[in-house]
Amino acid sequence: MERLLVDGTSVRAVEIEGGKTFEMDAVVVAPVFLARTELFEALGGVPAATPFGQQIAVDPRGQTSVPGVWAAGNASDLSAMVVASAAAGLMAGAAIHGDLAMSDLARTVNERRDSFSAAREAEKWDRILGDRRHGL
Repeated sequence: MERLLVDGTSVRAVEIEGGKTFEMDAVVVAPVFLARTELFEALGGVPAATPFGQQIAVDPRGQTSVPGVWAAGNASDLSAMVVASAAAGLMAGAAIHGDLAMSDLARTVNERRDSFSAAREAEKWDRILGDRRHGL
């Protein structure tokens, strides 16, 4: 279909490619949705085509194929309404929090993998005992 021919608010005909028209009094048109993916694409992501349009593919937690990038709501599910979008945002937020916590944990573990030293042991006991170290 190229276009609808209307008279005011009433459909009169459908024009197809080549200019041929068919008289109609009603038409059903399937919508096509496009998520705004410009930022995702700028970060190296590629949008996914669906029968309903273009969106950002995510895993169940909202993580995309680009490391450190999550998506939720209509960006990742074109049919999501407000409640589903809010739930996806909550899930993505929890996943982001978990990812950041695990990153901090990995960094801390790597920092602590250094060989044993008297200075490190003294630092640890100062943190644990604080003012009680000298019996106060």
